[in-house]
Amino acid sequence: MSLNAASFPFSHVLISFPDEQSAQAARHGPLLELQQRYQTTTLLATCDPCNVRIGSGGGSLACLSNVYATTSNHGEVDSILILHAGGESSRSPTQMVLGKAWTSFCTKSESTLTPIHVWLNICQELFQDGLPRGSVVILAADTLLTLPPRISALEWSLMEEKANAPVVIGLAVPAPLATAVNHGVYVVDENGMDAAAGAVTVLPCQQVLQKPSLETLQQLSSRTNDAHANSNKDSPSAWIDTGVCIFLPQAAERLKDLAMELEYSESEWTRRRDELLLEAMTDAEQNINDHLTIQDYARHHVVSLDLYTHFLHALYVENGTNTLDDYTQQIITAMYENSNLQFMRRKTLASVYQTLSACHLQVACVPYGQFLHLGTTRELMDIYVHGSEAKDREIDSRNGNDHATHLLHDFGRKLQLVKRHHWFATQSQVHVSAVVSNSLLISHDEMSKVVVGPGSIVEYSHIESAAAVATEATAHDHPANARNICIGRNCLVSGLRKYGSGVARNGLTLPDGMILQQIALAATNGVPDAVESTKMEAQSYFYMVLGVNDAIKQRKTIYGRSFDEFLTWFSLTADDLWKHTTADSHSSQHLWTAKIHPVVTVESFADAFGWLPCFLSGETLSENDKQSLQLWKTLPRLSLSEIRDCSDASAEFSFRNNLPKVISMQLEMHFARIRKTFMTRLHTMVDLQFILDSYAADLDTDIMIQTLEMLDDIFDEALGEGSFDICGRVAMVTSAVQAAAASLGPDDTGMVDNRQSLVLSSTSDVLLISASLEEMRASYRHFTRAWNDCSRMQPQLALKEASAIMELISHAMTRRCIDGGQPLHAMRTVDPVYNRWVMTTAPARIDLGGGWTDTPPICYEFGSAVTGVAVLVDGIKPLSCRCRILTGASSIMLRTEHRDCQTGGLLSHIDVIASKMDDLKNFSVPTADCALLKCALVCLGLVSIDAINAGGASLQPYINAFCHSSENVGLEIVSTSLLPHGSGMGTSSILGGCVLACIGRAVGIDLTVGDGDDDCSSLISCVLQLEQLLTTGGGFQDQVNGLIGGCKYESCPKLEFPLKVIVERLPVNADLTKKLNNSLVLLFTGKTRLAKGILQNVLRRWASRTVEITSAVEALVNKAKGSRAALLQADLDALGMCLSEYWGLKKVMAGEDGHAEPKIAGEIIDALKRRGAIRGASLCGAGGGGFMVILKHDHFSVDELKSILAVELADTPDKHSLTWHTCQVCEEGLATKITDEEVSSSMDTFDMTWLQCDY
Repeated sequence: MSLNAASFPFSHVLISFPDEQSAQAARHGPLLELQQRYQTTTLLATCDPCNVRIGSGGGSLACLSNVYATTSNHGEVDSILILHAGGESSRSPTQMVLGKAWTSFCTKSESTLTPIHVWLNICQELFQDGLPRGSVVILAADTLLTLPPRISALEWSLMEEKANAPVVIGLAVPAPLATAVNHGVYVVDENGMDAAAGAVTVLPCQQVLQKPSLETLQQLSSRTNDAHANSNKDSPSAWIDTGVCIFLPQAAERLKDLAMELEYSESEWTRRRDELLLEAMTDAEQNINDHLTIQDYARHHVVSLDLYTHFLHALYVENGTNTLDDYTQQIITAMYENSNLQFMRRKTLASVYQTLSACHLQVACVPYGQFLHLGTTRELMDIYVHGSEAKDREIDSRNGNDHATHLLHDFGRKLQLVKRHHWFATQSQVHVSAVVSNSLLISHDEMSKVVVGPGSIVEYSHIESAAAVATEATAHDHPANARNICIGRNCLVSGLRKYGSGVARNGLTLPDGMILQQIALAATNGVPDAVESTKMEAQSYFYMVLGVNDAIKQRKTIYGRSFDEFLTWFSLTADDLWKHTTADSHSSQHLWTAKIHPVVTVESFADAFGWLPCFLSGETLSENDKQSLQLWKTLPRLSLSEIRDCSDASAEFSFRNNLPKVISMQLEMHFARIRKTFMTRLHTMVDLQFILDSYAADLDTDIMIQTLEMLDDIFDEALGEGSFDICGRVAMVTSAVQAAAASLGPDDTGMVDNRQSLVLSSTSDVLLISASLEEMRASYRHFTRAWNDCSRMQPQLALKEASAIMELISHAMTRRCIDGGQPLHAMRTVDPVYNRWVMTTAPARIDLGGGWTDTPPICYEFGSAVTGVAVLVDGIKPLSCRCRILTGASSIMLRTEHRDCQTGGLLSHIDVIASKMDDLKNFSVPTADCALLKCALVCLGLVSIDAINAGGASLQPYINAFCHSSENVGLEIVSTSLLPHGSGMGTSSILGGCVLACIGRAVGIDLTVGDGDDDCSSLISCVLQLEQLLTTGGGFQDQVNGLIGGCKYESCPKLEFPLKVIVERLPVNADLTKKLNNSLVLLFTGKTRLAKGILQNVLRRWASRTVEITSAVEALVNKAKGSRAALLQADLDALGMCLSEYWGLKKVMAGEDGHAEPKIAGEIIDALKRRGAIRGASLCGAGGGGFMVILKHDHFSVDELKSILAVELADTPDKHSLTWHTCQVCEEGLATKITDEEVSSSMDTFDMTWLQCDY
């Protein structure tokens, strides 16, 4: 709705506040912003005179007196709008300082939105066709109202003429009877009502009911509900009072007369007080205190008037009693039956009736309107939490099939409520249903957390935690020593300050269902003597802590528990809470007057309320909790009624107005820290979780785009400097953020635009190949522009595709770090081999420590250390490759085959014929047929990636050139593995080495010749490049430990490019080898996995540098050194301990969602350890399945291990998938053989003797 503020139909707007201090603060705060918008309207902030509560009716009269007192020319007063911001807010105590009407909604708009703003818009829309000059509109602004999209025009100026009487109009909307029992209800004759959408019908009021019983409503209810938007024929509704009362000019004049007659003003009360004191001086029988204050006089001699009771019941209605006696008796019976001042009230009520009874009450019925009351804390929380559920997503029907929930969703949609607005958090775990607005939740230590539970609200708070803890608390855990920010379920937190929240020392643990508010204490105004005497020069505050459902005006519950239980638990008496009660409390002992809210200066919430979780849970108090309890008892405390009078509203407005600036500054600083972390290569965490929280809660694309643009800028800057390691990390973090965001929103892939998809992928191609920096930067900028175009149409698809591409870009950057952007080096050319098979064989490997640290980019960013062993499986080398060049043939015949480890029998195979470029296009897709063989050919230089992308051309010229032949030749390549897929024993990497060495030797490239017999440095580098090109990633330990025989310790210095791997063959003697061969056992778990799945998770976490993963990497390096030392010292017990600890670290690296340890693997290790049968055990490689390496004790045989598991796993269904295999140290690594003479054996031929060692 777009309305012109210049056409606002009121000359004066008066907004009433709880007290003068709040009104004064508003004049210097929010009212200034409103005045900027409504420049042709006079805005006034008022309050009840002398801060004495005189009701909504008395307050309205005081407002009228105020406007005429401040306007010299009454003719300038056109129409008046009075908005009551809510009285003492006893049912919604968190809003009593500023008034419920100033509740700030959590919306996406940068501008503040409160009920005041909403009502000003509604009034402009409702009266856009002109309100008669001299009208007065009064409404309760602690409510919300929505009108139909196109409300019909009303002839306001003709209504009094048609009625031939002064007219007051009440605005009503339909509501179910169950809802209407809690509201005022208008009874009208609905016959002839216009049921059209947007129609508003004004009908004479027959009766006004105040919170009628359900039985009364059922008797009065009409069954003609077709005009009601919120009901059907089976669900009768009633017309509820929205709190809007429209006094048309003649009625408004009478209201003005009543204001002049009763004169609710401080000057009038002063005059009357002085008269009373003067009478007392001449009348000895009157016992009047000479020091009678104006407030005391008003409390005892001024009648509080209610707009919706005293005024509405005085108006003429068709079925009313319409006599003064009946009216007076009805009002006094209902509201003042226990009063000893009935005479004064009768006199005042007589004036009200005599002035207003000639006014006819009519009802403007809005069939499609909706009304919502914000009178209680629960109602306020409901609109925050449930209203924001409707943003851009379908509502779960299980949670939305009642009228109240539908109403909240409707209001939420119309107000555009969101769950995150102007907020910033670090180390956050904010539940998707929680609402965080205008708040900072900051943990400066990466081991502590900021946790906000489901359904909770945090508003206008600045909470920081700085102390390190080793415990991860959740919203339901309260560890004694934790410094975590931990807010439970369904809590409301408001106003917490950075200094005084005390999180840095003792954390913040707020149990479920609690209200916590910190409010500034006024310097002098209204401060009780007991508090004033203890105040320090520093700013003082009080903590208001209550249960969300505590009944404020009852002595029923406190913090959600019985009041009597509270007194007993604290060893308190009633006098401890209710002594020195104020005069207006009537000595009532209830929550409103209970002194339970401590006044503090430097004390934290945890200092004063550390005992609260124990009180609610019944747990024993710790020493710290006992000290907290004693502090609470000794601190000066206030009641809610006192807080209302001595809070500093100006400080609250100032704090709230300043927070958005602080939040923006914190966000800028956070982004600057992220930039510094990347550009200076710091191993500190890149925390973007709050971005994902915002996206999960509201699909906030603005903050997501802002974050991605920040990452793009860093990438571009690093790329310009040629810092490929930084580019790789940024790209991986970007990919992780995009992937997480893509999983959070609705699926829009059903509307795929292939053109957009092609643009995204094609513009990233230059980044994936060896290109100049200028080409790469240009391509990246083109890619980001294409992504922005796609994201506007299909944000989720764009995020998903961009994530995959950014991951590829990250791998491309890693590849540049590995090879320096140069083609394969150290390739010594030998003569090609024609018409004979070249065969390479290699052992598998087991890793004993340091795995993951060898994986790029971890290895060159942090440095690495790995200990591993080349092993035979069941006495053979399980991995091999055969290649031959056939003269007179053509094309490339590719085969991958899987054979039985014990018999060599063929289990499965895949054949591919490659004769044209398109046959190689999927060379980088790990799951494609013969992908490893295709990628090896590309890696060795058969054809360029550009040529493959161009497609169409024949491969034959390239094959001939690759094989150094002027005639057509063909290639046959067979890779064979006797290990199951996903074995964890380095199969893919070692097999990649076999394939590269085999093809290379066949075409005249010898990758295995170097300075020593075991020098495979060129081959190791080539395998690293192969895996990056294949996008499976992976480190160097697999090929090093498989291609080089024996026991080894490998390391990699950090930040040396191209990547440099240092291999140390450990001098293990024959005796230790024999012991190892006797103790090592392989157990296949029956579970297989693709290492890439775990690898992707690890690399994303490493790019973000979580504390957990950086600590684990450091520990892995140390464990590799420990395993090396154990081997050198021939200490198998120490080696077994290192192996087990190593397995624990690998699980940490994979993360909780990494599924590194299948259930059966954990059961096997636990069972064998319980029986003392093993020194240590670990799943090989990344885990997730495959082989388990076991280091058994000498006195246990393999058969005994089998027997133990047969018993321990008797009820485990997966036990039948287990297979046992021998494991022996293989001193020979990669071996290359060439058949002695040309043979005619086919690709199908296989011989197990090929795989035997030559030593």
